[in-house]
Amino acid sequence: MAVETKQVMKIHPVSLGKFTGAGFALVQFVLALVAIIATAMSWKPDVFAPWTGATLTAAGIIGTLIIVPIVAYVLGWVVGVIYASIYNAIASASGGGVKIDLG
Repeated sequence: MAVETKQVMKIHPVSLGKFTGAGFALVQFVLALVAIIATAMSWKPDVFAPWTGATLTAAGIIGTLIIVPIVAYVLGWVVGVIYASIYNAIASASGGGVKIDLG
């Protein structure tokens, strides 16, 4: 079987940004679940103000599961766009890109 070699000359920055952002968000979501489980296992109610711990825990869960992955996606998108732009600049300046064997 013959192996075909292709050369990647350009990466679309928005495409890589979406891919990188999704990866960052997925990792942060998994880490957020681990953090919530660890927090739930170590939480004990306060004798003087039992509602305070529950309120802060609910706010922490919402913030951890929703806000952290969104922020991670945005940061990952920015990183992906920067990486693709740097790759495109280097590939066009050097006259070549990464070679990939297909087959």
